Amino acid sequence: MSSSGPIVDLTGTPFGAGTTPEWTFQITDANGNPIAASSLFTLTLTIVDTATKAVVNGVQDVNVLNAGRGAVDAQGNVTITLTAADTALLSATDTQEFRSLILFWTWNGGASEGWRQANCLILAPSAT
Repeated sequence: MSSSGPIVDLTGTPFGAGTTPEWTFQITDANGNPIAASSLFTLTLTIVDTATKAVVNGVQDVNVLNAGRGAVDAQGNVTITLTAADTALLSATDTQEFRSLILFWTWNGGASEGWRQANCLILAPSAT
């Protein structure tokens, strides 16, 4: 069984470079039922530059199941808190860059899986 979320466009609310914004949403199964943190087997985060696909700040398949940047409650509500290094511009000459935040999760002992991607815009301080 799979529960794949949509690719979410967060570019309408840009993040400032070097800030620590949060991304929130709810994990649900294919029927729309919330998946509690206690039911999750894994929850990992990857952050990539959307254009180049380069991994940002070494965040590739990082465990965020109530660890580090991530928190999940009993109703499946997820909060991912990015670090300043996650939103730092990769090129000092860029005024903006696009990032993709990709979450992958499993439950049912790893037999079921889901994912969600959020695309966001990072703006240099002079562009905000």
